[in-house]
Amino acid sequence: MTYDLSKNQSFHECPDDSTCALNKQVDFYMNNYKSGGITANVGYEIGTPAYPSLIEDKQDQLPLSSDELSLIIANTQTKVTGGFFWSVYKPADGQATPTQVA
Repeated sequence: MTYDLSKNQSFHECPDDSTCALNKQVDFYMNNYKSGGITANVGYEIGTPAYPSLIEDKQDQLPLSSDELSLIIANTQTKVTGGFFWSVYKPADGQATPTQVA
């Protein structure tokens, strides 16, 4: 998932200190699903993430940038059969666009 992820270590929101980047967290969780025998697809959130709050914790948000999208596609998406994305009607806010994700 590229949503509901944060780099806020105060709340232990990364799997570990070396796995806080968005692409690394997505890969970590997708590998956990695979190890548990759970079929899952990568989810891509377009634009500003809903979590963490822009008001309370903007600095720890992990928006889907074009660079992060490229890394997720190269390192994680190739391991699964599908993906999905949403929020296609909200502004991309300088991040990866719906067209890029598609």
